[in-house]
Amino acid sequence: SEDNKNKKPFDKFIDVISGIFQPILGVLTAAGMIKGFLALFSALGWVTPDSGTYMILNVIGDAMFMYLPVMLGYTAAKKFGLKPFVGLIIGIALCYPAIQQGTLSATLEPLYTLFDGTMFASPVYIE
Repeated sequence: SEDNKNKKPFDKFIDVISGIFQPILGVLTAAGMIKGFLALFSALGWVTPDSGTYMILNVIGDAMFMYLPVMLGYTAAKKFGLKPFVGLIIGIALCYPAIQQGTLSATLEPLYTLFDGTMFASPVYIE
């Protein structure tokens, strides 16, 4: 379209990213809130990690994050004008356990840790 041709590259980039993430923001927010409430309930002693309530809420909260590649594959395919099925298949392939296990825990030791010693510590793994 004529409007898209006049956009700057940065504006096009932001449009693509927002077009991919915008459809899943509601579900992503809900999953984050469930995980936050679960942490709060656990800290207050209202639920224990071995209770059925904790397990169910934990699964519900983790489901969105575990299958995030599938959701993003679907929305990215729609944004780029592809058949959504193609995006779903690519996302499902990224959720395959052997791929996740092979890339995330190849050495079982992080290469280094970002923000080490803070509450934002994030281990970085390499293949």
